[in-house]
Amino acid sequence: MNKIGILNPTYQSVVNLKRDFLYFDTLRIDYDTYEYIANFFLDYHPDQFSAKYKDKYCLSEDLVNFQRAEIEYLLKNEIIKDLNYNEIIRTASEEIKQDLFILENKMDTEITTHLQSIDLNLKNLEHLNGEEFEKEKNVKAQNFVEAVSIRILKQIEYLTRKTSLVLEQVNDERTYTPIVNKISNLEGYNLRKHEVLNVIFKFFPVPDDTVSWDELIEFKNNENVIIARKRFLSWVTKMSHSKYLKPEIIEELDLLLLEYERTMKRYKLKYRMKTLEIILKPLDIVENILKLNWMKAFRSAVMFRSQKTNLLLGESKGPGREVAYLSYINNKFKKASNK
Repeated sequence: MNKIGILNPTYQSVVNLKRDFLYFDTLRIDYDTYEYIANFFLDYHPDQFSAKYKDKYCLSEDLVNFQRAEIEYLLKNEIIKDLNYNEIIRTASEEIKQDLFILENKMDTEITTHLQSIDLNLKNLEHLNGEEFEKEKNVKAQNFVEAVSIRILKQIEYLTRKTSLVLEQVNDERTYTPIVNKISNLEGYNLRKHEVLNVIFKFFPVPDDTVSWDELIEFKNNENVIIARKRFLSWVTKMSHSKYLKPEIIEELDLLLLEYERTMKRYKLKYRMKTLEIILKPLDIVENILKLNWMKAFRSAVMFRSQKTNLLLGESKGPGREVAYLSYINNKFKKASNK
């Protein structure tokens, strides 16, 4: 079953594209919504946010342009795919459409109430002198801008989740997972799946800009990696249906990784020793060939291949093999990672 990640189309959420690509079969994003949100936040000046929210909501134009160029490149080369929230929601059941309508009305009411509160508070400040009034007025203005920002981001996250649910309703052979930063209660959404995924992502490296997309694609297309990844995703699905608590999942994952890496060290040591033994006796093969002793020459040559096969068997059958993919990606990308 294909696992498809639905990217939350905000600058704040689309920061781990390479990590997400290593986990999911395909990534999809509503690029028009991404552009709208990016431009919305770029219009704000840093002074319009308090220190608490400045780093979160005030965007650097250079960083946004870099991220925008990367997403456009990925879309053009079909590494990730575009989607349109409005078109998908139009195909949704009446129940989901009604939920969206209720949400928008609720958020409009909240923002209106907040605005009225700010106006009321400003009227109560009229007795202050000019400097004190302007200071308090700026604080209230910051509160308003931050409230609008939070509303928009919550609404987009909600649309991302609902879109995933709609897509799963019409696609039995695929799973759609919204990639969002926080878990929040949402009727019909499998929170358990998201909880497990958040745990899993803590073990994933986030490849930095020194790792090219071509390198990531080549890695994922490796035959051994493909098998290890499928086995790992199957294990994640089982965890999602289990009753393990979050600390227990982490403990299980740590144990499996430890078992796998310990087993592989033992196999690799044995492999290196046997390989060294063969390399130290290369004249045996030459001598047997010169004497036309083909069978002995053949056995000596095949011994090397046999040890390599034993190593691969150890990877596929040894304890902890369910999480071998995690070991693969960390050995490959952790040194060039943002984590």
